[in-house]
Amino acid sequence: KQWYQRRVPITAGRENKIYWSEINLEGGAIWVLDMKTGETEKIVWEDMLIPNSIAVDWNAQNIYWVDSSPEGKGTLEVMSLRSRKRSVLKKYEEVSKRPHQIVLDPNEKLLFVSYPVPVKEVITRMWMDGSNPFDIMTMDIRGPTQRGAQVVSSLAIDLIDKKLYWSSNDNMNHISSCDYAGENKDINNDHHARTIKTISILNRNVFVQNLEYSADTQVMEYQEYENKKEKSTDCCVDTTA
Repeated sequence: KQWYQRRVPITAGRENKIYWSEINLEGGAIWVLDMKTGETEKIVWEDMLIPNSIAVDWNAQNIYWVDSSPEGKGTLEVMSLRSRKRSVLKKYEEVSKRPHQIVLDPNEKLLFVSYPVPVKEVITRMWMDGSNPFDIMTMDIRGPTQRGAQVVSSLAIDLIDKKLYWSSNDNMNHISSCDYAGENKDINNDHHARTIKTISILNRNVFVQNLEYSADTQVMEYQEYENKKEKSTDCCVDTTA
């Protein structure tokens, strides 16, 4: 049987639980691991196709996900971890405008979604109910290989400094950041030889996962480096309030 899994571990506050999404030929699912007992549970699977990305609000005990690749449902959804009540926050009919990554700051009550294809809107900030969307990063029309034209491959949140990070797969493979208003943009100019698949933030350190594909194997490399960035004014951030 052919299948593959995509796992996104997220620690849910004091409850010591890790959540991940799974995608296979039968559809998608979201699982949880209780780190105290070692027990796993599948908590979402019905009416789910491709949960590309998940995020947990440990304050309100809600889990969010996007099911929105070209083969997915095209939705941004949320479910209460207490009652298991589930709802669709947004429905994206146009395939080119479906988000593929989601992160959140539960303390500031903000959601961020990114888009994988070159549409004008690249990163959007919104409230936790999906309302009040604001594009904090827009694409430069000059083309996908120039620095001003960010094509986002991954999102991460720095909860300490209140900053949003994203990796670029625009043939330069660098990491950028800005504040929650889309201002004060920084670019880490360390070029990665391979496409950046995933980034995460812990104690002001950035962890990078690169993927290298061959005919039979998928090689993952993890890199850790101090969060030191070069200030850059070369950006295309929409800072209109």
